Amino acid sequence: MKLIIISQKIDIDDDNLGFFHYWLEKIASRLEKVYVVCLSEGKHSLPENVSVYSLGKEKGYSKLRQLFRLQKFLFKNLKKADGVFVHMCPIYAIASFPLVKLFRKKMILWYLHKSVKWKLKLAEKLVDKILTASKESCRLKNRKKIEIVGHGVDTELFRPSHNRINAVNIENEKFKILSVGRITPIKDQKTLIEAVDVLVNEKNIKDIKVKIVGTPLENHEKEYFEKLRSFIQEKKLEEYIKFL
Repeated sequence: MKLIIISQKIDIDDDNLGFFHYWLEKIASRLEKVYVVCLSEGKHSLPENVSVYSLGKEKGYSKLRQLFRLQKFLFKNLKKADGVFVHMCPIYAIASFPLVKLFRKKMILWYLHKSVKWKLKLAEKLVDKILTASKESCRLKNRKKIEIVGHGVDTELFRPSHNRINAVNIENEKFKILSVGRITPIKDQKTLIEAVDVLVNEKNIKDIKVKIVGTPLENHEKEYFEKLRSFIQEKKLEEYIKFL
């Protein structure tokens, strides 16, 4: 089977989308050929049966030029592919639909977000299936095309390290919390930080360490991040909470 995959960014070092590199490795292991179209191309090391084509955002190409490059790629490669997999962005499904329909290929959209905007509503009419992680992660009223498949987390990679647990003397260690994800109100790092404030400054429980890994992307998220840092400074929690 040969598959075209359309995604925002291919960059193993990207804070937000670096995970998709691993997805591509896993998908490629099950397919004959994978053609990846991305808005922006960064660092990657993918199997030989994966080819990456950038629409040129990293080179400063305009949106109109990116659109033309997408159509050129699809016209050239759709006849060789068995289908199209669109990751997260309904607009890519909308832009691809005319040629996908012309070449009579199937198109699947992966979507995981609470917002239901016109782009998603239109894309639902154009794609064959929408894959999502749970009932709450795609909130379209029309659910005929929605398939719930889970988050796609590799439990062989993300699993408890039993050797570490057995080797540690818990009584002599600080209680550690690790939070990994985009810095944004929807992830609610604020509640975690406020909880540490209660423990340290009200309950006098000081054997705790919190590490928060992630970055804000949009302007309102950057403002949120600065408010979190100011709160930590105001409450003198720098010793207990670190942003990495």
